[in-house]
Amino acid sequence: MSFLSSLTSALSPYAHPFEKTVDRYFASLTGGHRSSSVEKKIHDLMQENLAVLHLWCERRYKGYSYLDKDTRRKLLMNLAKIESAFSEFLRKNTISLESTIAELNKRGLLLGLPEEKKAEFLCLASIMSFLASPASNYYYEKAKNFGELLRDPAKEKLIGDCNQIVSLAAYLFSRKYDIGKLGIKTFPGHVCLHYEGVDAEATTGRFCRYEKEGMRVFPITELISVNLLDVTDEAEHCFAVSPKTFLEGARLASALSSYDEIVKGNLRAAYQKVINHHLKTKRFESALEHARMSGDAGLIEYAAEASAIEFIKLDDFYKAKKSIPFIKNEKIKKYIHEAEGIFLFKRKDFDRALEIFRFIGNPELEKRCYLGKYLETRKKISTVKTREDLKKKISVLREMRSLAEKSGDENAKKEISNLMKQAS
Repeated sequence: MSFLSSLTSALSPYAHPFEKTVDRYFASLTGGHRSSSVEKKIHDLMQENLAVLHLWCERRYKGYSYLDKDTRRKLLMNLAKIESAFSEFLRKNTISLESTIAELNKRGLLLGLPEEKKAEFLCLASIMSFLASPASNYYYEKAKNFGELLRDPAKEKLIGDCNQIVSLAAYLFSRKYDIGKLGIKTFPGHVCLHYEGVDAEATTGRFCRYEKEGMRVFPITELISVNLLDVTDEAEHCFAVSPKTFLEGARLASALSSYDEIVKGNLRAAYQKVINHHLKTKRFESALEHARMSGDAGLIEYAAEASAIEFIKLDDFYKAKKSIPFIKNEKIKKYIHEAEGIFLFKRKDFDRALEIFRFIGNPELEKRCYLGKYLETRKKISTVKTREDLKKKISVLREMRSLAEKSGDENAKKEISNLMKQAS
């Protein structure tokens, strides 16, 4: 390799040449792409190297800071060791197609498998046997990332959740056959491989047939959307890079998927995660901005209410009131105005406070403002010592009388009555 090539490689953010291909294609996607052409391209990318594709997505769109360039290179070398372990397992163990099919037929799982599909199925059965064996050194654990699965099986446990182990199994299958022959079955909280009407549960290395509420079967290409929208992994701190990048990945998942139902709920969850992050870091305006970008009325109101309440705590009523157009709850709207009125009342800005209390229709607080104005006006006669001086303040006394009447305070009314008598 020439010096220039070495320098270019060192400065490149990519750990594998295929990462650049993936990155450029994803950057080119817009909402105007036809789903059929997108699905075909995703199929081709998965076929070429699903593992590199998955790792790059975790680094680029989920923000896992540990997945730097050197680490990704090491993980891909570990992947080669996993493939070698799989090949060694097959060399030492004979997986009988006939007995496997007979066992599944006995359980009513795989009836009438076409002859042309038996070789593909044997490959999948071999992968399942490998994953179920000690040779894989694989352990299932919820909410893990792909990097924890790509370890040296001779030295470390391979730890992964259903998304990750399905991706590994699909990758091994793609080294010999068209990955598009596989599908995935999803139901809330889980994903598994699906082939010819039977489910391949990669986490246990067993075949079964799930009958779960909300389950759906999708093309294997939907696995990329599922992985991008997997927002359960709190431990990895997805926002180490940027919540904006994380949301970019969620939007990408929507662009890649042909099925609204597979992305709608998780996309909402992705937006909510970004919104919560902004609220937690006190970036309230950003929280509302992302909520509005989601187009979800519930999230918009949630962010607006939470932001308004936090701005009230900061006595920033201008920003708090900017949330009002997005809030339906009349009690919260009233609370925002009332909080500002009370703030102004405490600062003895009674006129502005009165305007607010009139607007929200709170006569009791209006009366308190009038009493406050009465007490402030009374200070104008605090230096009066004689009856003659008091008579000179008759306009002030009249103002006090009006304020006392409006306040409804009996002590104020009694006091001004006595003062008026003295000035008469």
